[in-house]
Amino acid sequence: MLTSGDHAPLFVALPTPGGPATNKGGSLSCAVSFYPDYSDTDVTGWDMMWFRPAAAVPLYTDGWPGGIEIHAVGALYSAAKKVQETLDLGVADATNGNAELQFTAGKLIAPISKTNLNIKGNTVVKIPAGDSSFTLTINASAGTFSGTFLPNWASQAATKPVFKGVLLQKGSRKGGFGYFLSNAKNDPDPESGGVTLSAPQ
Repeated sequence: MLTSGDHAPLFVALPTPGGPATNKGGSLSCAVSFYPDYSDTDVTGWDMMWFRPAAAVPLYTDGWPGGIEIHAVGALYSAAKKVQETLDLGVADATNGNAELQFTAGKLIAPISKTNLNIKGNTVVKIPAGDSSFTLTINASAGTFSGTFLPNWASQAATKPVFKGVLLQKGSRKGGFGYFLSNAKNDPDPESGGVTLSAPQ
């Protein structure tokens, strides 16, 4: 139910990792605000609290039962618009590319940037096409992107880490934003990292 000023309470129960889907020991909660006239967002959720209990999984085993504060932004998405246009990627460049994938944190030794790609409409074209150090797929109808990349941690696993993200089409925040999980060989304590898709910086 909306309250005065276009605000609404939000509560989402989240399953505890490693347990049955019915075991919802975690949650997200905040008050969201709807302001479609804002230049950068249509909806915001400041001071959102994310709770996750300890879990018997090799990823943040201790959880954060006391909660951590996060912020959320969102905007209406139009599948009719081309990603090249909505992310302001400019004209495709056969030499330098018109887009950039950047990977940070997640136990990487240093950030990784991939600028050898073009996005033409909704189609990804790598430079050269045979570059196997990363993959990128855009699902324009759903407003998502995904792929794999070659990390720079010392002990490589047999498979490359997978990344996933969503596309934001509005204002100064327009771009793709997502995450990956580290998967270094024999690492008992993997971590999450961030991935962005944007015009070259």
